[in-house]
Amino acid sequence: SVPSVIFFWIGTVSLTIAQFQGKATRTIVYLSAVVLTYFFFDIVKIYLASKAKRFFAGERQQLVKKAAGLALIIFGSLIIYKVIAAR
Repeated sequence: SVPSVIFFWIGTVSLTIAQFQGKATRTIVYLSAVVLTYFFFDIVKIYLASKAKRFFAGERQQLVKKAAGLALIIFGSLIIYKVIAAR
């Protein structure tokens, strides 16, 4: 598993326990709702990805990849510029 996911869940559980001050029932209800919501949206993402897969085939897929790469370069450059300019 990805380390960031593990840290996310450790942080979520820790903060929830601290927020509900050890009240087991409220903690379990809250964490169950979080996990079910997370699972629901994962299923929705899988469904939408399977539908979009047919739409983004061939040339469209290449166009989307290039656009996403360009957007990452532009926004990454802006972040670097802002960090350097802030000094």
